[in-house]
Amino acid sequence: MFYRQAAMFIGYLLDKDTKKFKTFLLSVETGKNFEKSFFCAYGSSVQKMWRKFMQQQKRISV
Repeated sequence: MFYRQAAMFIGYLLDKDTKKFKTFLLSVETGKNFEKSFFCAYGSSVQKMWRKFMQQQKRISV
């Protein structure tokens, strides 16, 4: 279940903004801190984006 949820979250991030996702991914690949890279790319923490993702999933399932 975790892997499916993670895959769906990645899809959500890609759909939201492909350019930001690439920026984040390249930053992590160069060895930069995951959390800082995510925040620099998305302007939000992983936790906040996860909550937005979960809210969207609840709207879809209703």
